[in-house]
Amino acid sequence: SIVSLILLRVIMGIAAGIFQPSAVGLIKDGHPKNRIQLIGFVQAMFPVGGILTPIVAGVLLYLNPFGLGWRYIFLINVPIGIITIVLALFFLKAQPSKEKVSLDIFGAAYFTLGILALMLLFSVLGLLVKEEISIPIQYLGILGGVSFCFISLFIYRELTVTNPIFDVHLIRHGPFLAANIYNFFFGAGHFGLFSFIPRFAFLAYAMNEMQSSLILLPRTVPMLIFSLLASVYIVRTGFRIPLISGLILVGGGLLLMSFKLEAPTLFSLELSNFVLLGFPLMLTGIGMGMSSVASTNVALDLMPDKVAEITGLRGMFRNTGAVIGVTSAIFLSSLFDSEAVGLMKVFLILGVITILLIPTVFQMPNRPLPNK
Repeated sequence: SIVSLILLRVIMGIAAGIFQPSAVGLIKDGHPKNRIQLIGFVQAMFPVGGILTPIVAGVLLYLNPFGLGWRYIFLINVPIGIITIVLALFFLKAQPSKEKVSLDIFGAAYFTLGILALMLLFSVLGLLVKEEISIPIQYLGILGGVSFCFISLFIYRELTVTNPIFDVHLIRHGPFLAANIYNFFFGAGHFGLFSFIPRFAFLAYAMNEMQSSLILLPRTVPMLIFSLLASVYIVRTGFRIPLISGLILVGGGLLLMSFKLEAPTLFSLELSNFVLLGFPLMLTGIGMGMSSVASTNVALDLMPDKVAEITGLRGMFRNTGAVIGVTSAIFLSSLFDSEAVGLMKVFLILGVITILLIPTVFQMPNRPLPNK
């Protein structure tokens, strides 16, 4: 049922929220001298899953052995999880901490409820536009009010509590604020909007399940290559060059996807739909790969002694951007008769916003601090 699916996804989300700060904290404690390169290398591993996943998922869904269908998407992670647990028990040694940390449960609950109410508001608006439901307009006001109240409670608590989960004072510092604005829209595009690409390929270009899965490869392969290159050369280039280059390439790719090209020719050769969609996706992959390492390290470098906290804060902005990006995309696409046309408009809007983010990069430091 949809209720069980949502509840189980909540459990998966809780686990995912734990992973990245822990991984970066392990690197910072175990390899402080090579922190920048190793954090970049860890970031570069994410596209590896992005490369393997569409291939495996596309083959399993297309061939459908044993008739399990969509269940493969979840079942395939079970043996991977078991192997990971075994490897962690052998290779990750616990480092007991004498410091006692209190968890801000109420702050987390306020933030979650505020974002949840906002998501529901957008979802209900989309259903109203499509005339799939009919509810009094007062309920929309209630949802908006609930979201505003919980977000306000969250901000107030984080300003007053001793151990906040979200240190509001950090983002008052200009470079931190600029870096997290960047990460918010990075999350909206990278983790949020691009989850719609297989569906867009199916709707706009009539691709089947296999093609819709494989269309992610032109994005994920360049992302892996340029993430690895960026992790090696970031000490030489500084942060701003890859950040600005990434914004230009991602924004340009999104703008190209907002204009659906149909059967153009190149040197008398007719280009396939896979190429027409794959080329702008390749640009976004290069841009994401170049900027992901820099966007991860730029905030960490301002306060290396709070690596795990800064990573958690960055992840919070990215994931919030992803949630709002997905919800906004669903709502905006519902305003059009064709979902494909709606997604093209969303690509256009996010492409313009991405280009407009370039000035925020100049508020961030350019050079990494010396390794200590």
